[in-house]
Amino acid sequence: MKKISRALFIMLAGIILASCTYQKVVYVKREPPRKKVEVKIAKPYQNAVWVSGHWKWHHRKHKHIWIPGRWIKAKHNRLWIAGGWEKTHRGWIWVEGYWK
Repeated sequence: MKKISRALFIMLAGIILASCTYQKVVYVKREPPRKKVEVKIAKPYQNAVWVSGHWKWHHRKHKHIWIPGRWIKAKHNRLWIAGGWEKTHRGWIWVEGYWK
């Protein structure tokens, strides 16, 4: 009985986690513009990590808009992997940054 309960708990936790991290993939036919050169302001606190600015697709305007870079709080013993645009056979997709 304990094994079944544990298995059900793990399965349920996996479903919840998967539903929380699911993102709809949007294919954009237009290549994003080149990245803008940004000037980083001074670190606001010791364990801050810079997240570079990037182009985001705006559905209603049908164009890319610039999202400026920003400082975020570092996660203990983790490395920030920056997001970026990737070309696929269906168009361009945005791949979110993440902690590794």
